[in-house]
Amino acid sequence: MSAITKGPTMHPTYGQGIFIDLTAPGVDLPLAYGDGYVLGKGTSFCPPLTVSACAMLLSLHPEYTPREIFDIIKATTLPYDESLGITGLNYLYGTGILDAVEAMGIKRPIVKADLKPGKYTGEIEVSLSSDNNEKIYYTFSQSFPDKESRKVFTQPIKMYDDQFLLNAISYNDDGIPSRMLSCLYRSSVLESGENFEIDEDGIITAYNGNHHDIIIPSEI
Repeated sequence: MSAITKGPTMHPTYGQGIFIDLTAPGVDLPLAYGDGYVLGKGTSFCPPLTVSACAMLLSLHPEYTPREIFDIIKATTLPYDESLGITGLNYLYGTGILDAVEAMGIKRPIVKADLKPGKYTGEIEVSLSSDNNEKIYYTFSQSFPDKESRKVFTQPIKMYDDQFLLNAISYNDDGIPSRMLSCLYRSSVLESGENFEIDEDGIITAYNGNHHDIIIPSEI
């Protein structure tokens, strides 16, 4: 097993290799200590979380064999979005991130984006929706979109000449979260020929524009 942060990114002490079956949270985990709690971190806390998920699944299905429990836990992990290029079995993440809710088959909200991850030209807009109109929380880059993030989706998200990783999640009335939606978007500018310096041989020698992600016209 290996550990992830809230990002989710790999924990500094993560393991890697073909022996990694799956990952689990390894940061800011509440642990009983004395009369209160402390926050623990590290890969050592991943196995107890996974064993707890196995125990909950076994309590629902005492007829399952250890192998069946293992296969279900792996099959229901949270995979990474294809746009990130790390879906399927991966030497860092295994099959994905532990998802006890999915393993137990609990009904949960579904969050969708109306724009597929990928690269676009010019300004783009991304709208989010949930199947039962639950509130949707979102963040950008390597951060987890929980209620504490205080970013609630209310209108289309606009982006131009930039790249961002959009993470989104929603919760039903019972507090059950959706699976995290993770989409990587990139928008490029079709630049005007006026911003290029061209020598007598027709070779571009300099760019004087202000954009960092550009598409050069076929004719300048």
